[in-house]
Amino acid sequence: MADATKQTVTRTVTEETFTLTLSADEFQYLKSLVGRQTIQAGDGANGRIYEAMTEDLIVNEVTPEPATYTHNGVTYDLTSEYRDGDGDYWHFTGGRTEDGVPLMSCRFVATFGSTEDSEYQDWTLPRVLASYTLTRV
Repeated sequence: MADATKQTVTRTVTEETFTLTLSADEFQYLKSLVGRQTIQAGDGANGRIYEAMTEDLIVNEVTPEPATYTHNGVTYDLTSEYRDGDGDYWHFTGGRTEDGVPLMSCRFVATFGSTEDSEYQDWTLPRVLASYTLTRV
């Protein structure tokens, strides 16, 4: 016959960790500084730090935003340029709203007697589509 017991032990531990964000040049400089110290410096911390800096580092890969966006069943290529019915060109800026909707900008050359070029900046794709029909260039 099987017998089981349960034991619960509560331990309180406070642990602090720190993260440095460095450019590649800053990392190499810091590594060279740490490497010049004795391994025992800092109560052995120097050796542990240098070892961590010379081992295979964990790479935090960032997943890129998808290069397409689907709105009302139509998929748009975010790397392409689009032309509206007036002949103006729209492009995706790379920005997005908090909800992930891509932003577009349009620069058009002065026409109809105007002397200044104009630019629409950071319009959401649905806002552009509410005003214009876009054709991929």
